[in-house]
This record gives sequence, structure tokens and C-alpha cells, in this order.
Amino acid sequence: MNKILYYTARDMTNPLLGINKKIRNQIETLRKSFCVDAVYRKNDSQLILEKNNGKQIVLVSGMKRPYKVQASHFLSKYLQKVHYSGCYIRYVFADGEFHKLLKVLAKAHTKVIIEIPTYPYDAEMVDSLENRIVLLLDKLYRKRMKPYVSQIATYSYDKEIYGIEAFRVINGVDFGKISIAQHPEIGEDGINVIAVADLARWHGYDRLLEGIGRYYKQGGTRKIHFYMVGEGEELKLYQSLVGKYGIQDKVTFCGALYGEQLDEIYNRCTLAVECLGAHRKGLKMSSSLKSREYAAKGLPMLTAVDIDIFCIQDYPYIYKVEGNEMPIDMEKVIEFYDSLYTGKDLNSIAGEIREHARKLCDMDVVMKPVADCFL
Repeated sequence: MNKILYYTARDMTNPLLGINKKIRNQIETLRKSFCVDAVYRKNDSQLILEKNNGKQIVLVSGMKRPYKVQASHFLSKYLQKVHYSGCYIRYVFADGEFHKLLKVLAKAHTKVIIEIPTYPYDAEMVDSLENRIVLLLDKLYRKRMKPYVSQIATYSYDKEIYGIEAFRVINGVDFGKISIAQHPEIGEDGINVIAVADLARWHGYDRLLEGIGRYYKQGGTRKIHFYMVGEGEELKLYQSLVGKYGIQDKVTFCGALYGEQLDEIYNRCTLAVECLGAHRKGLKMSSSLKSREYAAKGLPMLTAVDIDIFCIQDYPYIYKVEGNEMPIDMEKVIEFYDSLYTGKDLNSIAGEIREHARKLCDMDVVMKPVADCFL
């Protein structure tokens, strides 16, 4: 069996974070076809080698910032003694040490595939002096990757990145680890909505809060409750909007929830909110983990951005609004909701959504192109 190395400079200490869960699922999926060791950071300063059997070995302790630079440095040293036929790298920008790592892998005739989670990304790297320096180094060294990298896995539709052949992958989740939402009999009048995210400006949940507030201000009578799961920079704005419209009894700020506590909220809800403010950062297509989790739970979605796996077909379980600054028209959301659920069994609809999505974004499906490359 081919021996593959999965490398990320990300800290994997918290297994419940969405990105960490995705990485863990990728590793476990590749292990179905290959012997896969993984290297990642833990507790910030440790570089961990996780063997195919799950045993963890500390390669380095006491690393200091910048962690990803040091991680690449110490991994290069390790790879001078151990050989892998292939290496899958989750890209976190290029620099001198990363370039040396690629040269070490090339010298050992290791096939290298790099996953670039976001492309293009330059516009997102100008918000601080530190990020501008990171981008400057990246621009210098990414042009030099071509001789050492076989292919790039991208979530964009680019066929070539930095002169290297690219193939498209999509975000996926492990359906075996996500239970379908179990809906109780909810009164015909009630609409329970959920959003799960780190609360950032581009999520645009202010648009939904404004929409709910205006709906009741204009005499709306339908029972709507919005469960907001997560924490982040926009929380104070959202709380102020709830106060402005006096809708404290219509919105619950749940904080960060995981596991059974999160499942409990999912079980109450029959509509999920994807991204309503993607236009604020110029995003036109979403491949978010959140959309996959919603689908695995069996929930229809409200979104202002196209969702890659659902936008190329006639898919009835998504209601798309315009990507602008206008409050969400709740009358139209209610109309969409009723068209789905009136006279129908909530749990049977959830099952239809989940099984449709499983064929598109289960981790086994989305990692097959990567496995094929190594085979």
C-alpha cells in the first residue's frame, strides 16, 4: 500500500472546530486507500506526527512564532530520514522554509499535491501589516513551486495555478458522523431558523435580523425564531439590532455549541441560513462546510450566494435572495417555507435533502479525485 503524508501547519488541538473536523475527515478518508501519516501542530508549539494507526509522536516541542515557518523547517529535517511516495499539503502560503520542504520532497521523488483552500486570496491578505508581509513572501516563493508540485487541488474552477496543473475538489463532510435532524411535530405557524458560524461581517446575518424586525414592525404575525450559534466580531451589532426592533423573544444567541448541545438546536429548526453577505468580500460561489452540514442535517437553506454543489441543477430546497444590503423580505421567506412544508412530513423532507447531498458531498465522494491522483 502506498505510504502518504498529510501535512498541515494548522493547530489541530480543538477537534470540534469546523476546519479541524474537515482535515480529520480528509485524513481518515485517505486512510481507506493508503497508509497515511499526518503532521500537524498541537498546543501551538508542538509538531506532531500521527502514524497511520493513530499513535502520536512529538517531533518538536517549544516552537515559536511564526509557527508555520518552523513547522516546515522541522518537517524538512524529519523527511531527510523517512520516505513517502506521496504528500498532500494543505497550503498556508509559501516562504523560504516551505520552498526548502518542497525541494526535500522532490529529491526523494515524492509526488506532491497541494490543496489551496481559497483562491484567489490576495485581496484577503491586506488587512494587517503581518498579513501583508506574509503575502509579499508568498508572491515571491509561490512562483517557484512548479518544479516540485505535481498538481494543485482547488475549490475554484481554475485549470492552472502558478503554472501548475489544477483539478477541482469540493468541500465535503463525513455523513457517518453527522446525524440527521430529528424534528418533533412543530406547530404549523412556527418557523425555527438556525445559523451556525463564527459571526463575521460577510455572513450578513444583520440582513435577516433587520428583515425579522421590519416584518413584526409592519404587523407580521407568523411565529419566527432565529437561533444564532457562534461567537465573533459581529455579535454586538446583532445584539443591538435585536434591541432596536424589540425582538428579544424572537432571537436566541446560543454562543458556541458542539456535539449534543448543537444537535438539540438543530432538532428544533427546519430552515438554515447560509451566507447573506458574501458580496461584502466579492464572493459569488460558496463551497462552505456549513452548507454541507446543513444538508447532512436535512435542512433547506436561505442564501444570498450560489452554493457550488446545488446551483447547477433544479434544486427546490434552497431559497436564494439578492446579494446586497437590503433587509431580507420575510414574507417571501415564509412563502418559500410554506411551499416546502405545508401538508408534508418534516422528517421525510429532511431525509430527501440528506440523501441527495450525500451523493454530492460525502467525504468519500469528494476525496476520490485526490486518491485517484496518488493511485
